[in-house]
Amino acid sequence: MAEEVVKEKVKRTKKAPINEAVEESEPAPLIETDTLKTGFGLFFLFLAITLAVAFGSYLFTWKDDQDKVLNFSWKIIFSKEALVENRMGRIGAYLAHVFFYVFFGVASFIIPYLLFCIGINLTFKERIFKLTKIFFSSLFWIVFIATLASFIFSNYDFPFGGGLGRNNYEWLSTLIGNLGLGILLGIIGFSFLGFNLKDIYENF
Repeated sequence: MAEEVVKEKVKRTKKAPINEAVEESEPAPLIETDTLKTGFGLFFLFLAITLAVAFGSYLFTWKDDQDKVLNFSWKIIFSKEALVENRMGRIGAYLAHVFFYVFFGVASFIIPYLLFCIGINLTFKERIFKLTKIFFSSLFWIVFIATLASFIFSNYDFPFGGGLGRNNYEWLSTLIGNLGLGILLGIIGFSFLGFNLKDIYENF
């Protein structure tokens, strides 16, 4: 009996030590996600304002700056001798030329609006604008306005429809004629506008 009591005491004294799991703390990120979103949001807002001012200035200064940006060279960007009239300087003159003359014409003003919506959502970290709907609507209006502008102002020197509108107009006008293209643009424009007005009315 005494031996059993001794063995029981030995067992109790030889309990295995409890290994406490030491939680390894994760290293703090270099830049927090919220800070990164705010930074990108402010950048998009800056870009939207820059493009809007450059595009607005291009409407009045495109003739003065066209000979400097038409045949692009990096010397134009970095040379102090290349004087332009655009309010946003050489960068603004070149970007406005690319968007208006090469891409979308007057429909380019939709790009700053899209960047502004993205910037607001990122800066305030709220879903203030429905970006998916705005994005697809913007794609439609860019193509439609560029084509319509080229159709209406086909005889003007100013690139109202840009390269996109000019190509669409030339292809569609030879395919269905100017009258057919006018009817098609009218139907598409009024239909899409009607759907948007209906959504606005229902939300109101």
